[in-house]
Amino acid sequence: MKLLKTQRNQVFEILVANGWHPSEFSWNLPQYGHSRLIHNQSKWYISLEMYQAPHSGEYVYYEPGEGSIAGYSSGGWETFLSEIPKWLNYMRREMDAPDLWSVGATPTMLRTDTKLATADNSSFSDQEKRRILQCVGEVREYINANHSLNRDQQRFVEDRLTHLIEASYRLGRKDWVVLALGALTNVVVGLALAPDISRELFRLMLSSIGWLPLAK
Repeated sequence: MKLLKTQRNQVFEILVANGWHPSEFSWNLPQYGHSRLIHNQSKWYISLEMYQAPHSGEYVYYEPGEGSIAGYSSGGWETFLSEIPKWLNYMRREMDAPDLWSVGATPTMLRTDTKLATADNSSFSDQEKRRILQCVGEVREYINANHSLNRDQQRFVEDRLTHLIEASYRLGRKDWVVLALGALTNVVVGLALAPDISRELFRLMLSSIGWLPLAK
């Protein structure tokens, strides 16, 4: 479906107003049928499609949707324009979300999960508590060196790392490792860390507590 220059300009302005660079997108405009705007990197798209009987009408389809892989609305050009900001938000959500499966399903993590099932839950010795303090410090340094944090994010990270240190005085080693892996997952999601940084963060934590039998 061919578009007027003024129509394409409307979309250009919406992209800019929502913090996206138009060069990140391209048009797929066959002569008949639909007008599709594609995000070049992710291949997510939003499309205005025209159908003939028995399903005659105009519809806006887009991927990703609000809570599913796709969404749609009935309507023409004005509906298409109104749906673009929603689609951009859904796409940003998916692009920024960490892939916890790629982070948490590494061989080291899986071995740790297996050992946790049969690990003892005895208390940490004073020496082990000092090593945990050192381990948490290394994690803090890595996050600060690889991710620019604002004040709220710094507080968010510090609260969770401080909680890990305090928990080593009251939890057994098995419960503490479960808490530590959960806290790291929380940090990864909360900061929307890139997958490579997330994997390295887990690797650093697990290698830092490698002296625990269940973490080897």
